[in-house]
Amino acid sequence: MVFSIEWSERTKLIVTIAVALVVNAAVGAFLYLAVKNYNDLRKELASVQKEVEDLRAKASQLQAKQEIKRRVEAENADILKKLPPQSEIPLLMDRISEVAAQAPVQLKDVRKVSGGPPTMGVAYAKELWGASIEANFHSLVKFINHVEENFDRFIAFEDLAIASKQGGLVPHGTNHDIRVNVATYRYLQQ
Repeated sequence: MVFSIEWSERTKLIVTIAVALVVNAAVGAFLYLAVKNYNDLRKELASVQKEVEDLRAKASQLQAKQEIKRRVEAENADILKKLPPQSEIPLLMDRISEVAAQAPVQLKDVRKVSGGPPTMGVAYAKELWGASIEANFHSLVKFINHVEENFDRFIAFEDLAIASKQGGLVPHGTNHDIRVNVATYRYLQQ
């Protein structure tokens, strides 16, 4: 016995519509889930892209800060080269004496005036040496200029006092008694 089902046109139409509705509902559900998943992935991608942009901005800022730090360290290294350590300061005064002999400036006396403890939080201390000089004004200026411009260490002349050896009008080239403080700063080793 062969089993055969004969459907009427109406039954065929109803079954076709039912199958079409089931397939359509399945496709609709699949598309809904796919679109929802796609939107979730887009949101996640936007979030990750924002994080990447934030990290790039931070990396750029970090690079800029590192460049500034490198430049400041280089500048500080240059400054520290100009600050002699404690052991070099007497040698520096000897070099000044040698330059004075060539100027011609007569350096009569050089003695340490101060060099006390540094100010709290400062990485250097001031060293001050008093000098008595006999020279004419032009030789003195050449001497000071040579020391300040040609020494590899920071040196300044402070509290300059010039006294004429004779009163009244002073002829050109006359020697004067000069008192000056020679200042330098030394780097504090830590």
